[in-house]
Amino acid sequence: MYDHTSVTWLRAALQEDLTSTSQQAYQVEKSMREITTLNQMISTAVMQQAESIEQLYNVAVEATSQIKRGNEELRKTVRLNRSSQLYIFVLLMTATFLLLFFDWFYS
Repeated sequence: MYDHTSVTWLRAALQEDLTSTSQQAYQVEKSMREITTLNQMISTAVMQQAESIEQLYNVAVEATSQIKRGNEELRKTVRLNRSSQLYIFVLLMTATFLLLFFDWFYS
């Protein structure tokens, strides 16, 4: 049926095919390990970025709150300043009229 030469040739071809398949499997395994390592590195970087984004969000929320409080304080100050200006104006006008009255009365 098969002679010795063809069996030897078949064995050699089969061994070569198995060796090639084994090397390809090793390369695939190596590539998968590298992909896994890169995936872990990317996952770590993404987690760190998520934490940084959350911190930035919290800082932005706090800054917005402080800006609102600052605006309220500015409005209060403007109101107080207006009322102070009115009191000073009334005081100066009263003093002016008193001076004019005393000048007229004693002259």
